Amino acid sequence: MLKDLSIVDYLAKTACGDPVPGGGSSAALNAALAAALVEMVANLTIGRKGFEAVDVEMRAVVEKAAGLRSKLTADVDRDSNSYAQVLKAFGRAVISKGNPNAASDGAAGVLAARMAARTAVYNVRINLGSIKDKAFISELRREAERLEADAEAKEKEILSLLKI
Repeated sequence: MLKDLSIVDYLAKTACGDPVPGGGSSAALNAALAAALVEMVANLTIGRKGFEAVDVEMRAVVEKAAGLRSKLTADVDRDSNSYAQVLKAFGRAVISKGNPNAASDGAAGVLAARMAARTAVYNVRINLGSIKDKAFISELRREAERLEADAEAKEKEILSLLKI
């Protein structure tokens, strides 16, 4: 399974010229990394002096991010297209309330999630040519456009909260 490869082996397998892992798997890996970075910032906030007021919220972020990280890690093998969840679910909380010493890590998570969502949109678009059902193509195109617009708006909203 791809998710069980070392980083070095995953990169080599991606580079070798086989179609898998491709963009979708790589997007899932980036989204899992985004969830891990969000989880890290929340963990760096929990129990720290000056952050007592957000301790419960950060613990909830850790729990949700860990679950999402696990799902997205599995998606590396499923080539899934559900990566904007990281932006929607957690980015705002860790950027606006998390430990400011980890702000750049939170930003890295937001940007990784945005890149993963954008890659998912490109994967949908590139695969539309192999589908014959015009109604289904229109539905997928609309959903991809919605995902792209939503992810872009969330990225801008969340990164505007950075205090750096």
